[in-house]
Amino acid sequence: DFEPPEILDTHPYLYPTLELDTSEPIVSSKQVVKAEDASKGSRAGVKVKGEEVKYTRDTNITPPSPDSPVKFSLSTLKCIRENTLRGGIHTLTFFLSDGKELPTLHFHDGGTSGLLQTLTRYLYLVRDGKDSRLVRVEVNPVIAKTRHTTEQLVKQQQEQQQKQQQQLDVDILRKGVEGLLHTAVLEVGKRVRHQFRNSRDMLDERPSDDLSHDDEDIPTITCHDLQTKEEKAKLPDPDTSLITDFQLITNLSSQLPPRSPICPRTAPLNRVEWEGFRQIDGKITEDKEQEFRARVFAGGIEPSLRREVWKYLLGYFQFNATDIERMEHQKMRSDQYDVMKKQWKSFLPEQEAQFHKWRELKNLVEKDVIRTDRELEMYQSLNSPRLKQLQDILTTYVMYNFDLGYVQGMSDLLSPLLAVMENEVDTFWCFVGLMKMVGHYFEETQEGMRWRIRQLRALLSVSDPSFYKYLKEKESGNLYFAFRWLLVDFKREFNFSDLMCIWEVLWTHHLSSDYALFIALAIIDIEKEKLQDSDFDFSDIIAHINGLSKQLSYEPILLKAESICRQIAAVQSLPDELQPLITTPFPPPHSSPVVTSQ
Repeated sequence: DFEPPEILDTHPYLYPTLELDTSEPIVSSKQVVKAEDASKGSRAGVKVKGEEVKYTRDTNITPPSPDSPVKFSLSTLKCIRENTLRGGIHTLTFFLSDGKELPTLHFHDGGTSGLLQTLTRYLYLVRDGKDSRLVRVEVNPVIAKTRHTTEQLVKQQQEQQQKQQQQLDVDILRKGVEGLLHTAVLEVGKRVRHQFRNSRDMLDERPSDDLSHDDEDIPTITCHDLQTKEEKAKLPDPDTSLITDFQLITNLSSQLPPRSPICPRTAPLNRVEWEGFRQIDGKITEDKEQEFRARVFAGGIEPSLRREVWKYLLGYFQFNATDIERMEHQKMRSDQYDVMKKQWKSFLPEQEAQFHKWRELKNLVEKDVIRTDRELEMYQSLNSPRLKQLQDILTTYVMYNFDLGYVQGMSDLLSPLLAVMENEVDTFWCFVGLMKMVGHYFEETQEGMRWRIRQLRALLSVSDPSFYKYLKEKESGNLYFAFRWLLVDFKREFNFSDLMCIWEVLWTHHLSSDYALFIALAIIDIEKEKLQDSDFDFSDIIAHINGLSKQLSYEPILLKAESICRQIAAVQSLPDELQPLITTPFPPPHSSPVVTSQ
């Protein structure tokens, strides 16, 4: 599993080494560089973790001495001075924590911004407010706070364990079990964070300014621009940028109407109904498309139709295209897939040996594929052709979208698609459509997932403020236990057949652009009585949530989710941050015999 039971710290990344390609001499700050010589410059490179930012310099300049430093760990970097000489030549000078000043690098054709941008992937850089030429390496205050919180929790846990060991009455057995459970949960968290090393962090981190530690002890953060302290002060706190709990509970709870009766789900969409949405040439009009989405939301799709209909829901087939146009589109997509697949299959061993990022992603795919849904018959054998297709599709997706690449959890999303489509090409393009919906939740910054968790907290504090308060008292108000639910769309929580019904509802976008949040609210609402057990603490809540895997029934959850969604949509002054979640105009409920969602 990769669900973090508690996310207080991110995974420590090793500092990379900045290595200058010395096939050409490096321009020293003591050497004179003339602007008119820039045209003679040859290319040299600055390499950081396999990435290259190129700049030019004069080949006629005398090389520096062999003792000139050309390689250093970023953990020793203190600050960088940026300057511009006559003729528009840009320079960068690196200063290390031991006071050493490295030879100045001259960039004749630009490139300083590219190098600084690359460095911000590993360091927390802040431009000095007084001297704009100076870029300093600083510690992230969020990390300092996070580490302090972690130390407090560790201390509390140690004290609790000492008390448990001193107890000699009958209660020691129960307390001992709780301690073991808590330790087990924390151990799972460590394994989770280790598995996430190559994917994403829930919280961004930057290195400490204490450069005396070893490289491997210094966590890092990714950032995408250089900001002054004044600019950073204007940014909202990511954990409080959504409307505050006080505002939500005080201003909105009084406006919350009672939950309306919800009609039971209908029978799934059948072939006759499906053909009724299509014109004689195969086109589906915009009005019919909306009717179709409402129909799928209300009852799902017959299993025999999924292979055809899912292609529309996932954007592989266009609703307004004719059958002939779809056939031509399918042929074109098949050819494109073959091209991409042949690209990576034709890599020479020498190419792969010099393509670190590719090897890293390819190996991650191979490791995850053999652990994906192996209980299903189609994936059980290591020699299964479906298992091989799963691997080929994910590897080809890396070629298709190298910026995103592969992140743990994607194989969970792909597996059901292949099970339904039973065709490698069709599955790939359906997966592309699915990743267009959810791919931003897998991005390196994890901003999308953090925002969803904040929205879920805001929705819960609106729909059930008393239970939200209870979770906060139990140190579970961050709702991080829902991280796995949302990242892989409840893949681990439902059995395979029920999961497909859940996904079909999500893909309709009928009531909400992110209906998964309301399904998460429904699960919490159904389980809240058990979670409010007086003996439950943080460990018990996590253990209970993890124990729900494959134990949930989808129909009552979908009814509950619709009831909550319609209740929140009825709030007249919903905060701006939550309004995009609700479809406008909001669709009326479908007609059917009525049942009440409690």
